[in-house]
Amino acid sequence: MRCLATPTRRQTRSRLAVPPTAQERRDKETDLNRHTLIGGCRRLASFSVAWLLLSCFGAAQADMVTYTDSTDAKGGLIELTRFDPSLGTLHRVEVTASFNFQQTVGGTSCPFLFAGCTKHAGGSLSTTTSVNLGTISINWHAFDARNISCDVPWNVACPLNLNISGGASDSATDVGTLALFMGTGNVTFSIGSANATLAQGSLASTMPTGDASFTVTYSYEAAPADPADPSTVPEPTTLALATLAAGLVVRRRMPGAAARITRRVPATSQGA
Repeated sequence: MRCLATPTRRQTRSRLAVPPTAQERRDKETDLNRHTLIGGCRRLASFSVAWLLLSCFGAAQADMVTYTDSTDAKGGLIELTRFDPSLGTLHRVEVTASFNFQQTVGGTSCPFLFAGCTKHAGGSLSTTTSVNLGTISINWHAFDARNISCDVPWNVACPLNLNISGGASDSATDVGTLALFMGTGNVTFSIGSANATLAQGSLASTMPTGDASFTVTYSYEAAPADPADPSTVPEPTTLALATLAAGLVVRRRMPGAAARITRRVPATSQGA
């Protein structure tokens, strides 16, 4: 009588481990090639993204330098520093101006002491400026005129506060205007004062106050740095972008070799 022998666990494991067939070896090689191709594409994409970031940031980071000058309500000269050509190539000039002037006008007096009355205050405050620098034109005209009445005791004031403010800006890229702003010294021009007019009987509590401010902004392409100059140090933004690019293009770890392919066959019982 034959008995069916039950294989032990070790015998079963040994019997199940069979060398891969030729087809399985080809499949394994194809899988490794696919992983290699994917890894190469990923590295190429990372390098492209890094290059794009550096290019975009490099284009967006235009060098600029700004100078400002101001004067009070009396008006006067404004002096804006010219662009130094040694910094690089000037591409654009922008002039921005703003002003803010105030004055307080006092009301009329009461005709009798210790008796209240209706006081009146009135006046106007205005300013006009016209500046032309090449094709850049800065112009403004502001005006504030009012009258008020106050029913107050004889010793209480009736003030009228006048205020004018505003601004303007203009820019240029043409060669003629750029040349006007290049070189040594200053671009100089004058602006108008704040002028007050009082209504009959009104008193000037204060003189016009405030200021007018002008700012010039130069946009330029910096001259190439001298590699022999030790003082030439990359800006923090440049260093940060370089670090980012280096991180993106670092070779990614290749996927490990595909796991060993083991063909499994069902366990069978053999007769004794």
